[in-house]
Amino acid sequence: MGNTATAPADFSVFRTLSRSTATLQRAASLGEGMAISQWSRTARETLGYETPGHHTLSLYLHGGDRSFRVGQDSLHGGAGKFCVLPAEHHSRWSMNDNVHFLHLYIAPQRLAREAVMRLDCEPRTLELRDRTYIQDDSLIDVCRRLLGADWNEPADRLAASSAAETVLHHLLMQGVARKTPQPAR
Repeated sequence: MGNTATAPADFSVFRTLSRSTATLQRAASLGEGMAISQWSRTARETLGYETPGHHTLSLYLHGGDRSFRVGQDSLHGGAGKFCVLPAEHHSRWSMNDNVHFLHLYIAPQRLAREAVMRLDCEPRTLELRDRTYIQDDSLIDVCRRLLGADWNEPADRLAASSAAETVLHHLLMQGVARKTPQPAR
């Protein structure tokens, strides 16, 4: 992503889902470096993401209780569970039941800019933690605002963009860790 991604189709996880059995319910740009989409899936499928180049926050809205991340088979999805997928992550997902989910896509440049502004730190020293099926009530509340908005109406899109910024700030405060220094060669 030379330029900062903005449209949903600029994000590779969105494109992967577009080629899968998932059905796009709606999608929108939320300003520079962020986009949102809502999906449903009724078919069984295994799909993967290989270093997508952007961050994804996924929230299961309903269903997904029998779905899991391959390699973490004991953890299962379900309504109200989040996954945080960093730009450099690798994952495969076994989708085994009906599921409705929300994705928020965040360009690394956007997260880096926010790290400088909000944390006053060098973004290259931080990494977004890869997290699978976590529960976070404060994120649920913000995502309800995203879901309640009509993303095609300018005023609602502005409210959705503001809610997405709140998610981004929450991820910075709760979801990043300092990178482990690599030994000199």
